[in-house]
Amino acid sequence: MKNARFLIPLLLLLCAFQCGDPPDPDPITSPLEPMVLSVFPNVPEVSVGDTLWLSANISNRVLDFATGDSTLTHHIPYVEVAFYRLKVPLTKNDYNTVIAANEFDFYAAMGEVEKEACNWSGCAHWENLHRILVPEFSPDSARIQLQTGIVPQSIGYFALYYSHNFGVENYHRELYEKFGELDNYSFFAQGRGSVFWSAIDQRLYFFKVVNHE
Repeated sequence: MKNARFLIPLLLLLCAFQCGDPPDPDPITSPLEPMVLSVFPNVPEVSVGDTLWLSANISNRVLDFATGDSTLTHHIPYVEVAFYRLKVPLTKNDYNTVIAANEFDFYAAMGEVEKEACNWSGCAHWENLHRILVPEFSPDSARIQLQTGIVPQSIGYFALYYSHNFGVENYHRELYEKFGELDNYSFFAQGRGSVFWSAIDQRLYFFKVVNHE
């Protein structure tokens, strides 16, 4: 019994180093290339009812580390795009955005557009925050393609936020100058249950919506 009293702490100590979660297995293939979203037409101003197209087209081939050959994946990556209406903050701690996915209609030319599945209170908040864009395989499965039309239904200044990068030449950041600082972490957005500060970088795309002339 005396030896057992010393054995138990020793076993606990060994378990602390050896009984944790097993390490993640090494990947068997290389990752897919990043899904960069383009925006067309890339213009600073559109009218209510116009369509902005969010598109991506990437290779479905990855490198199999075991064989050294390229292979096709069977996994479709999805992306989320958040929609914000810009506004002038009323106080120092006020948001300079309002969630605004409900101010757009959506058209899936390639792939699908989904809302977040949820069954708790506050679902309307998530539905107004973002849309889940699900690409599709090309007919020969060699490419992964996405083409989603977003159609604004009201006037104002808007921002699209994507966790990766938009692939455009002009982000129209000058439209943001009246709402925050371009060279600071000043995009104060209402996110998933809280807020986040974001740099004004390749993840944000800005545009203005006006009435039909």
